[in-house]
Amino acid sequence: MYLLYVCSLISFEHAKSDDFIVIGDINARISDFQTKHSLSNINRSSKDAHLNTKGREMIKCLEESNLYVVNGTSLSDPQGEYTFCSKLGDLCMCTRNLSIQVDFSVLEKVDTEHHPIT
Repeated sequence: MYLLYVCSLISFEHAKSDDFIVIGDINARISDFQTKHSLSNINRSSKDAHLNTKGREMIKCLEESNLYVVNGTSLSDPQGEYTFCSKLGDLCMCTRNLSIQVDFSVLEKVDTEHHPIT
């Protein structure tokens, strides 16, 4: 249900603005999937090689909205670090124009199951 809300929010934001960023604890495991809508030709890396049901739904949403996944493509996160203990659960996505401007990094875990991101 939450993922449906996120996809609806993304569609709503696209109607209002050309450029935006979405970051969230989506729990969608998408492996190293990347849309082909980026301005860069960087292949996406991910330490989480799993694809789950929410991940498949998120991939459909990403393809329909032409959003780009920043995790595993930015200068500060070239390997696609885990954001939740031992798996990727938090995604940073942005529109095409921002895809070469947004940097994303995963910090060391601090008293929580999630790693802080900047």
